Amino acid sequence: MKKLALFGWGLALTLSLAACDGTPPGTTDSNADDSASDSRSAVGLASPFIECHTIEEAVAQAGFPFTLPSIPEGYEQKSISVVKGELISVIFENAHGEQLCLRKGIGERDVSGDFNRYDETRTAVMDGITITLKGNGDTMNLATWSAAGFSYSASSSAGLSEGALLDLVRPMVEAS
Repeated sequence: MKKLALFGWGLALTLSLAACDGTPPGTTDSNADDSASDSRSAVGLASPFIECHTIEEAVAQAGFPFTLPSIPEGYEQKSISVVKGELISVIFENAHGEQLCLRKGIGERDVSGDFNRYDETRTAVMDGITITLKGNGDTMNLATWSAAGFSYSASSSAGLSEGALLDLVRPMVEAS
């Protein structure tokens, strides 16, 4: 049985090494002949996100409205992106590299993209909508909620007080 397991591991290692020649995707090995380098191409999954220049462009691509709240002082818009017909994501960043990410997507699922584990999970109710807040101690990093067939999230890499995070999402909740 041990020999069979060792053979299986050896075969898997051999196949994985054969698939990886040590050259980053999209580049060529200077020691390889031209015919081999011409047949190489970058392989991977294409990002479903489409970069937009304005929120109006994002709304047109997504096919649903998006309400931007007032962003805390010191943050500037970094990017607006869309998964066509499914999701809008707007990212703001401050001089320290700390980010705020606001998202709205179709359906009732977690659209935050935040898979961190937090010590605290709380709920708040605003305009009859239950908002789940997650963070560590008195600092909240994530707010998620669903309403009227859409899911929403607001995340802060630096964390905000519970009150500041709720103030940030209030216009989005009121618009939902």
